[in-house]
Amino acid sequence: MTGAMLTATIIDIILALAVIIGLINEEKLIDFEDRIIYSLARIWKKHMRRRIIKKRAKQKAHLRVISNNRNYNTCNRTA
Repeated sequence: MTGAMLTATIIDIILALAVIIGLINEEKLIDFEDRIIYSLARIWKKHMRRRIIKKRAKQKAHLRVISNNRNYNTCNRTA
């Protein structure tokens, strides 16, 4: 047997055992999947919230720069 063939055989055996164990402990597996999905959703929500906060802070800083650079002598000119 070559190394690649041996590795493929070992991986196949591990996957078969994982499927059998998964079928035996189906309820625990479903609970685990639900916890993983909930955790990933919470992490995603936190990431999006932080991204929005950074974007808003950047926009506010930009607005401050614009308002500070305004030349009030050129405003409200009449012809």
